[in-house]
Amino acid sequence: MSKLIALTCLAMFMVLSLHTSITALSAFPLKVAVQQNLLGQFAPVLSDLNVADAPVTLEIVSHPSSGILDTATLTTGHAYYRGSSVRIPWFKYTPANNVTGRFTFSYRIHTASESTPVQNGTLIVYPPEPGNMTVLLIVVDTLLPRISTELNQLKADMESEGYAPRVTTIPRYSQSTVKQIWDTLSTEYDRPGKFMAGAIIIGSTLYPDQRTFWYMTDLLNNAVDSFKYGIMHNKDHRPGLDTLKYGFDATNAQHIWVSRLAAYYGETMKYGKGEADQIKRYLKANHEYRKGITRYQRKAYFHMAYASERRNYNAGKYLPLFTSYYADMRDSLPPSVYCFSQGGELLDAQYHANSAWYHAEQANKWKGIWTSDVYEHPISIRFYLTGGCNSGGISGITNSMLYTRNGGTLLAIGATAYAGTGVNTFIYKDHGAKGLEMLAAGERFGRVFIRGGVLRNVNNGIWGDLTLKPGMAPDNKMPEITSLTADALSGMAPLTVNLTVSASDSDGTISGYEWFSEGFNFGMSDPDVSGATATTARHVFTKPYLYRTRVEALDNYNARARKNIDIAVAPSCTDTLRVNCFAPQPYYNPALEYVDSTGKRWLHDQHFAAGTWGYVPRNFATGTAFNANYVPYKARTLASGNVLNTKAPTIFKNYIMPDSLNPVIWYKVTVPNGTYRLSLGFADCRALDAAKKATMDIDVEGQPWRTFSPFDSVGAKSACFIGRDVVVSDYELEFKVKTATASTDTAFLNCFELYSLSPSGCASVLENNKAAKVEKCDLNVCPNPFNPSTVVAYSLTDKEAAGTVSINIFSLDGKMVRSLYNGIALTGTHRISWNGRDNSGKSVTAGLYIVRMATLTGVKQIKVMLLK
Repeated sequence: MSKLIALTCLAMFMVLSLHTSITALSAFPLKVAVQQNLLGQFAPVLSDLNVADAPVTLEIVSHPSSGILDTATLTTGHAYYRGSSVRIPWFKYTPANNVTGRFTFSYRIHTASESTPVQNGTLIVYPPEPGNMTVLLIVVDTLLPRISTELNQLKADMESEGYAPRVTTIPRYSQSTVKQIWDTLSTEYDRPGKFMAGAIIIGSTLYPDQRTFWYMTDLLNNAVDSFKYGIMHNKDHRPGLDTLKYGFDATNAQHIWVSRLAAYYGETMKYGKGEADQIKRYLKANHEYRKGITRYQRKAYFHMAYASERRNYNAGKYLPLFTSYYADMRDSLPPSVYCFSQGGELLDAQYHANSAWYHAEQANKWKGIWTSDVYEHPISIRFYLTGGCNSGGISGITNSMLYTRNGGTLLAIGATAYAGTGVNTFIYKDHGAKGLEMLAAGERFGRVFIRGGVLRNVNNGIWGDLTLKPGMAPDNKMPEITSLTADALSGMAPLTVNLTVSASDSDGTISGYEWFSEGFNFGMSDPDVSGATATTARHVFTKPYLYRTRVEALDNYNARARKNIDIAVAPSCTDTLRVNCFAPQPYYNPALEYVDSTGKRWLHDQHFAAGTWGYVPRNFATGTAFNANYVPYKARTLASGNVLNTKAPTIFKNYIMPDSLNPVIWYKVTVPNGTYRLSLGFADCRALDAAKKATMDIDVEGQPWRTFSPFDSVGAKSACFIGRDVVVSDYELEFKVKTATASTDTAFLNCFELYSLSPSGCASVLENNKAAKVEKCDLNVCPNPFNPSTVVAYSLTDKEAAGTVSINIFSLDGKMVRSLYNGIALTGTHRISWNGRDNSGKSVTAGLYIVRMATLTGVKQIKVMLLK
């Protein structure tokens, strides 16, 4: 027993001894940045400071040869590596007037029981930026030759402003790339006789992966960690203290800034063009801003979508600081797309976000970002900041905005993780004041981010150029498109449409127009018509989709206005309609189509719109259509393996499943009346055995067709089609797929094909029958007078009257107010509502209006009165 007690005591002694050695009070060397003529306060970096060690004193052993170093007591804040919270003094440094350089000092920490060894420190007194400071342009080696002309222009612009830019290269996608970036930054930072402002990493390197290299965390956080905490050469010690929490003059928070310029989606289908083209586009916009070639309005915008946080926005205190620099500032706005449309210097938008929302399939209106409009806009905002979660991630909305065709965004910043409110803001709560003051004084964004207290303790994706500052280009009002008309808004492919636009510019001239007849498509598409006099365009739509046709008007300083109009194109009755049922889109996007190994073209999926075809999102619990705030389907892709029994395996790897609120997969297709062959494609990629198979009930034209199990028919992960002939008599074919009662898995659909068995029938629907009498068409409006809406009813009582019909609203002076319908005319009675709004969505004034119906054989009209 005595031996056991002795061994136990010895073990306890060894543990205590080990604990004592581990918990010895330690301090680390400091490397601190201070700007010339500005006061700096910074904390020592310690480890293993315990409550029992209090009180704590800070001793300056040797002073720097320039300036005054003293100790300071802050009312808040602690400085420690690990251990309990013990308040300790900070350093306070007052630089000598107009002196820059590197100066050494030493210090140590004392407690009641022990003292740290003497540790060295370095004070780096920077000149005001740009001050001939180095900006390192770290370029992917394979990218450099393709962007050299534009990169040299960037260097020349920086040099003319007082920077000393220098280009160096790194390899693309090498496992050593991240460490090489770190080493490159470290070497440049320590270059004798030089001061470093920051670096721009240009080109796609490794995707940031915190699990692989913590170096990547630093670059993702846009600051080298050891710069951030003052221990550049001690990479094994990474204190978890963010000194920005404790005062705007905590100058050891960051020494340099690091931003990125990489089009991660640049070589994929989203943009269609290579990364070099995207970066060249950005560098061109950068140069044109610096030289005043492209000019926007001198406006800044703030949009706080967090309802619970609006009370924390102190407009009265901080707006004067901002408006002292910007010509106009608002504390509340419509969704942020309004700002993109209006154009301006800065948008500080605090709302929910997501890395993929820029490429969203629909508008997430309740979340604050109208992505369906952002998706279609050139984005005339120079500097964009958002606190939305993941908005600053790779291919996120901030990264993507820099490369949108015709866009002018030069700096975009968002959180790379869950952000919380107020991240990256200049105008939010107390921490924004310093940044506002610095911007108003003409500071560059890089210096504002280092000293302004703007960055908080979250990861941030900084995309673009931090050597820029607001107001480098003079003020210029945006042009305005006053009208956009089309002589047909719908019809069967091929559909020819003639478009007309008019525009004006209040402080200049309209220099040209660009037409994107089949959509802007994230900047992927080039204009099909352009020129100084291109006020009209003619386009033939050969494929059945819903198109968002767009025209842009440019003024004499390259500011742009845009306007969209929707064109619905129905399938041709002489061609086969093939659809890949996966993630319906709002509008046509050519990059999402697929051509299989046999040469067959599969159209990408889309939401249904009158006059064309698509997936019908409908809430069966209420019987109403979903609005754009909800995605009522589940899009899935086979994770691994292949699909058998098909020459188009990619099509069968994608499938759509119903949502809990929309338990039916429902499609509608606008077609001429006649007989068609409908084939539905299935491959059960979820079932591994019969116990997990999906069984579907299928309806066609409102009638049950059959109950079908792909697994029972061909087995798992094997493609099959089932088909039947369908007679269409109401110009609209529809079918539904839903989960059968006895099914063990959810219904799904991979694709479908549709072709006419009586193609000659389509001629009678669309031919221009000159013998028809217009008086055989009846037109009525009820109620009349009305407020707020009425229904226009028209009847084509004679088959001979069927052709092309348009229903439009005109003012008494003959100006078109609203286009209600323009497309295929159907025999029978039809109704369409008018809500008293014009084509731009604005409510019209009370009074008399003319409802005019035109066919190929004549015109009929009736007056209607709007009351208010």
